[in-house]
Amino acid sequence: MAEKSKEFSIIIRGKNEAHWLKILLKSIKSQNFTDYEIIFCDNNSSDETRHLLKKYKVNKILNIDSYTPGESLNKGVVASSGKYIIILSSHCIPVNNSWLIEYKKFFEKHKEIVACYGKQLPLPGTSTKDILDLNIIFKDQPIFSKDSDIYFNNANACYRSNYLKMNLFNPKLTNIEDRIWAIKSIKNKKKLAYTASSEVYHIHGIHQHNDNSLRSEKTSEILRKFYDYKWKKCDFIKKDYHNFGLIINARREKNPRILIKKINNFLKKKLLDKHFNKIFILSSLKIDKKKLIKNNIKFVKLNDTLGDDLKKIYIQNIKSWTNINYVLYFNISFNLNLMQVKKLIKYSCENTVESATLAEKYYGNFEVIYKNGSVIKSLSLEDRADKPWLKIMHWMRGSILIPYMLKSRQLVNEKTNSVYLN
Repeated sequence: MAEKSKEFSIIIRGKNEAHWLKILLKSIKSQNFTDYEIIFCDNNSSDETRHLLKKYKVNKILNIDSYTPGESLNKGVVASSGKYIIILSSHCIPVNNSWLIEYKKFFEKHKEIVACYGKQLPLPGTSTKDILDLNIIFKDQPIFSKDSDIYFNNANACYRSNYLKMNLFNPKLTNIEDRIWAIKSIKNKKKLAYTASSEVYHIHGIHQHNDNSLRSEKTSEILRKFYDYKWKKCDFIKKDYHNFGLIINARREKNPRILIKKINNFLKKKLLDKHFNKIFILSSLKIDKKKLIKNNIKFVKLNDTLGDDLKKIYIQNIKSWTNINYVLYFNISFNLNLMQVKKLIKYSCENTVESATLAEKYYGNFEVIYKNGSVIKSLSLEDRADKPWLKIMHWMRGSILIPYMLKSRQLVNEKTNSVYLN
């Protein structure tokens, strides 16, 4: 029996993007227009992506072993059944529930176009320069190609299926496959467009800048105030949107009675508005679980290292992570500062980071000495404003991270954000 066609085929590419897919798939499922299929092109993900795709009943999952953007998209296009094909980045989240309807209305109104791309808005965690790029490129008025070039971006784009299937992307390109496709289409006298009605949030922006100039920082401050009214309506940057897991490191505690008391004292704290979905305690002590005030606690017997414990927690609970956006970690040997940890949670959700930790800036003189004998020194007596400073990470007192980092035996890495105590 022939496959029943859909109005839209939504093609998403990704590798280990479960953190964003938990938000994106939920957003797609909440669209007012429901005649669509989702096709996910998976580049050998090793996080909880596959379980997540199953949870949200993604229609088609394609395995991509040898990845290029064009080749991956082409496989999704060939497998699609929709009248229109949407290509969407894993990091792009529809702003509202009319995202699909707006695309449909735009194509029905402008029957001459074969493809269009939609508006992209920054998020609080978007870099300074990326905010500038997004604000410059994505205007509030529609744009139509004539005989000249038009900017085109596949992070949020829609195509007429009958044209795209006959004019696939260049499978050999490692990037800008969308722009090369657009240039070729215009040369072939086809019409393209931009619509501001089908909006998405995009954390990365266009060029994914990492460095910021003083001028760009000042300009972005103005733009952040401009976008603030949008962000206030954005649910997925609020902590109440997310589900949390909890890992309590109790490796050093040797007294079962004291451990029970410490755990209960922590769980009584008003840290979140809702309960932790999963609670893991790193301890090999024999505990009377009936004395604990929560029943969703799992004790993890200790391995040789903390890293081994973290990996074990991830692998043994792989399906559970589809319901958890962030994991909060702390060491029970340290006194927990409730306000600091709340600040950490709020910062991480608002900026959609993958990990963050409490930290402080140290401005005194110091030496960093490596085992090979090399040394980094700060011995000068200049004013504090001119001195180099040392970042001290207090990850044991409070860290937040996406579950997949546990598999890599990590609580922090090179991309970890810092919430400073001073």
